[in-house]
Amino acid sequence: MSPQPQPFDLRDDLPEGRLVIDASAGTGKTYTIECLVARLLMEDVVPADEIVVVTFTKAAAAELRARIRQRLLKNLRAVEVEDSQGERAAKMRQHLANFSQIRISTIHGFAQRT
Repeated sequence: MSPQPQPFDLRDDLPEGRLVIDASAGTGKTYTIECLVARLLMEDVVPADEIVVVTFTKAAAAELRARIRQRLLKNLRAVEVEDSQGERAAKMRQHLANFSQIRISTIHGFAQRT
């Protein structure tokens, strides 16, 4: 018997290992994914080149790519305001520079690459 899915809350500790987000339309999946990826990077849990985001359509992949990048930019602006030493801001700039290493694709694209 497989384990029952556990509710996920962005404010909780980050999960370890793989995380699958499966929910109905309009439930906030894209928002959850963009915030989760930003937290994984900001908290130095996973480097950009180890993050894989897979979705169904090319349009959804493009939207996720844009929204994750926007989230990182938004977080950078917030960090720049509160970070007098500039260390966290420098780290966020590096994550933005490495953004292209995050693999965001369709299921078909992921399968082809694998």
